[in-house]
Amino acid sequence: MNSVIEEVLSSRHQLSLRENIEAIVLAMMAAHQVAPELHRVLEKEFPYFDAPWGQNPEHNNIFRRVRVLLEAHRHEIMPCNLDLATHTTLQILVTLVHAAVIEPCAQFTAREVEGAIVDSVLGYLVYAPSS
Repeated sequence: MNSVIEEVLSSRHQLSLRENIEAIVLAMMAAHQVAPELHRVLEKEFPYFDAPWGQNPEHNNIFRRVRVLLEAHRHEIMPCNLDLATHTTLQILVTLVHAAVIEPCAQFTAREVEGAIVDSVLGYLVYAPSS
């Protein structure tokens, strides 16, 4: 995931927040589809096989890269605490991508699921809560 996120976010082209989130979702979905059966087994049998967030250099790099992305689009997003927004964004992405790969719903196309994940992330980032 580290190399996937790094590749997507190191683009030299200026992309919108939506385009960046779409690229991350597509890359994460593609990476998880490389060996979906193995991924299913690992997630079900060893759900905590990864080091906790914050204790893994690759996770820390992913966090840093997404934090930089959110900072670059600061004027578009609602959360004030960018560290919390980064953490929440990553949790949404990881949870929904894992769900889409581990327990895919046959009634929806991959494109529909990817779009829903993008919309979920952007809904969190740009939603203006009532006062």
